[in-house]
Amino acid sequence: MRRRVSGVDLVLVMMVLIWGINYPAIKIALRDFYPMSFNLPRFILASLFILFLLKVTEKRVPLRRRDWLPILGLAVLGHTLYQLLFIYGIYHTSVSNASVIMAVTPIFVALLSSFSRYERVKLWTWVGIFLSFFGIYLIVKVNSGGWKLRGLSYKGDFLIMGCSVCWSLYTVIAKPLLKRYSPLRLTAVSMALGTLFLIPFSFRELWQQDWHKIAPISWLALVYSFSLAIAIGYTIWYIGVARLGATRTSVYSNLVPVAAIFFAWLFLAERLTLEQLLGAAMVLVGVYLTRIRDRELPSPR
Repeated sequence: MRRRVSGVDLVLVMMVLIWGINYPAIKIALRDFYPMSFNLPRFILASLFILFLLKVTEKRVPLRRRDWLPILGLAVLGHTLYQLLFIYGIYHTSVSNASVIMAVTPIFVALLSSFSRYERVKLWTWVGIFLSFFGIYLIVKVNSGGWKLRGLSYKGDFLIMGCSVCWSLYTVIAKPLLKRYSPLRLTAVSMALGTLFLIPFSFRELWQQDWHKIAPISWLALVYSFSLAIAIGYTIWYIGVARLGATRTSVYSNLVPVAAIFFAWLFLAERLTLEQLLGAAMVLVGVYLTRIRDRELPSPR
């Protein structure tokens, strides 16, 4: 029996498009910004934006005392460590290596979900995960001749691997909390806390930034990134985790590089090859397979 495409699937596709556009937007903005002088303001603005949305759309729901520790874990993993590892990982390795490594995130999520018994990961889900991972490899190998661990890139590669682990833990830890809190509330609280921890790591670049030389298009990219890519995108992610589960939601992240490559071709005139299109098709098939409801497999005794 197959699942029909639901409203949640459509919202997740919208998230993919938002995050896909965010890649060239950030690339444009970093022509004028230092990484952390861009990252901290967008997280501060995103936190304020989403806290405002929370105030006008939901009644106040007090957080349980026992939930503060896992929420703090979400803040540190998904908003502080993730951002630091990603930025400095990209600095020390190639974009191709980073893209391939980040594509293993659904595998980590599936393993963690299965191990923690939050979800039962089925056969077609595993097939879809690995197929979409290979599709990502085809996409990114065009510019680099393949995924290569050599020279000094191993430092950045391990940082990006840590980044992938952080996002996987962030996704799985959120699952039980979403039974008690809305996606918007959990995003708002964890993001605000995580942003506070980013501040000490940003002082140097904030001080060095020449704010008068930032072009209007870079400011526009900052507005897009904090409002849509972070505030709205993170909330949609939590909606997916709450409705579809962590594993199926995480596979949608493999569509993001596909969208990013398309928008980079559209906005930045980067090349688009037949091999990349084949990889994109494999990713789409992989995501589709994870939405098939196969028969329950017997539990190991």
